[in-house]
Amino acid sequence: MTVSKRSRYKRMTFVGLIFLVLALPDCNTPIIPLPPPSVDSMSMAVVDATTNQVTISGKSINLIGATIHVINLADGFGTIAKADAEGAFTTHTFTAKDQDEVSVDYRSGGEVSDPVCVVIDYQNGLSSCPE
Repeated sequence: MTVSKRSRYKRMTFVGLIFLVLALPDCNTPIIPLPPPSVDSMSMAVVDATTNQVTISGKSINLIGATIHVINLADGFGTIAKADAEGAFTTHTFTAKDQDEVSVDYRSGGEVSDPVCVVIDYQNGLSSCPE
């Protein structure tokens, strides 16, 4: 290999490496945000109405192995639950008065879903918060 061919080979190798460094990030799969939990896939149970103790449970394929965060927006307290291999979860009891609004989101694989707001209704179960 002559000096000019060797020099051209080094330049082409360098240009190729620069191209790979710049082009490879574009080949990564885009991150798709987690969808918010579905109100229709959740239910609630009043454990003790005299002390306002309730649980929320649900099941969704989106929740498999996820951590579910439930926060009562009235007092800022809540609970965390872990979904099983089928995406089912039941929270520990937490305090929520009738008609309190509760935020529910889940975390999986380092991603956090958008929260969904639900109303705790002792008579009718969960419903979406008013807009």
